[in-house]
Amino acid sequence: MKKDRNEEIEYAADNDIPVPTTKDFPYSVDDNMWGMTWEGGEIEEPDVISPIEKFLTTYTLAKNAPNDEELVTLDFHEGIPVALNNKQLKLAEIIIHLNKIAGKHGVGVVHMFEDRLVGLKNGGVYELPAAHVIIKAHKALEQYVSTRNLNELKSMLDIKWGYMCYGALWYDPAMQAINAFNDWVNKKVTGKVTVKLHKGKVEIVAMQSPYGLSHTSFNNNEGYKFNVNASAGFIEIYSLQMKLANNIQSK
Repeated sequence: MKKDRNEEIEYAADNDIPVPTTKDFPYSVDDNMWGMTWEGGEIEEPDVISPIEKFLTTYTLAKNAPNDEELVTLDFHEGIPVALNNKQLKLAEIIIHLNKIAGKHGVGVVHMFEDRLVGLKNGGVYELPAAHVIIKAHKALEQYVSTRNLNELKSMLDIKWGYMCYGALWYDPAMQAINAFNDWVNKKVTGKVTVKLHKGKVEIVAMQSPYGLSHTSFNNNEGYKFNVNASAGFIEIYSLQMKLANNIQSK
């Protein structure tokens, strides 16, 4: 017999079945080291402000976080985190430690409505401090070592990857192709990222990598130097299509 969530809660109570969900606490949670997902109750009502304080028990809300900021360093090797605060650790250990550090600062609490595979909108509250920091740090380092065109292509494929992973299409040939592309891109995602944590915010404040594409700075006496005499010709060719389009449209 099909039952909705409230009917299931009532059935469990009537039959002395122990469940963590009650009428006063109608929330369910999926929990692992990468993050927690809360659903049910007001969370799924778009016109109601979710009482987050009522069910968030693992991490800190930004308003209750320490007033002092904290700097954290993450080392990556070919896209994989390998060290936290200059200490070599296994990936699982980095996630566990970073959950505590970032969670203390109110980082990674996200409330959003998403598209379910069946086409329905569904609300959820996510607690993912370590994931939030790692993804942001990785993205910054990835963009630092990649060209503009590569970064634009990667951003588009990231969206597709997310939809396919969420939609249980991991073994689709398209997913295999995207994963192969990601593996190639990440061969150069090696370096150190310094992150500032404060009141729910994650700010990338410093990066270093042997593959960083930053050698063309006008403020740096080292590396590639621009030939300023080539500027006029570059501007003329670069703006040619825009100039032609405006001349034609103005007729």
